[in-house]
Amino acid sequence: MVRDVSPAIRPARRSSRAVASGLLLLAGLLGGCAGTKTEPLITGSTERDPITSRHPIVLSEGAETIDIPIGSQAARLNEASLYTIERFGADARARGAGYVTVMLPSGSANEAAAFRVASQVTAALARGGFPAASVVRQPYRANVDSTEAPIRLAYPRIVAAVPHRCGHWPDQILNSEKNDHYWNFGCAYQANMAAMVAEPNDFITPRGEDPADGTRRTAVIQSYRQAKQTKSDTGISAAQASNVSGGK
Repeated sequence: MVRDVSPAIRPARRSSRAVASGLLLLAGLLGGCAGTKTEPLITGSTERDPITSRHPIVLSEGAETIDIPIGSQAARLNEASLYTIERFGADARARGAGYVTVMLPSGSANEAAAFRVASQVTAALARGGFPAASVVRQPYRANVDSTEAPIRLAYPRIVAAVPHRCGHWPDQILNSEKNDHYWNFGCAYQANMAAMVAEPNDFITPRGEDPADGTRRTAVIQSYRQAKQTKSDTGISAAQASNVSGGK
């Protein structure tokens, strides 16, 4: 005797068969994917630090120089030139220079004038704190027709600079294959930074901070606790300070 299956059970069996078929189909697809070898997807990326790696700031031994103009009929240096030389001597002493070279033009129209004021240059360096015994005079060959050959002062020092000239373009600016900066990017920034820093050794390690002024700090704290003014009295109101045009 054949028993008939009730209508309530038939849909459930059909649904089970559909789920089983779907699972078999998914397994077949996954099996096919497992057998297929795919290449990894690699996207372009920028260099970690392209500026400092391509255009590093390096310290090397160089020379600090300054040119002092001298006319062919000059009998002495003017006050501005003397002050400049004094400051140059003070800087050379502060940087621990062992000597300062005074290079005098030779063969130019102002050769005699340069030698006339050479002693004034040494005296100005001494007033700036650099000993006259450590000043070395040295002639240099100048153009015979030149009337503007300067007196050049120089002392050795550690200088910071980029080890190459900027403006080199070995590759195209816009490179569609790489997602990085063009080669010259950041070179001028690094070169300017190296030129502006007063003490090149600061690139190696920073200098320590000066100790705090304990007396001044205590006075400000006491004024703050007593609700007193803790800033300088400029006599300018807040409205005047915020008026950038200077009008009233």
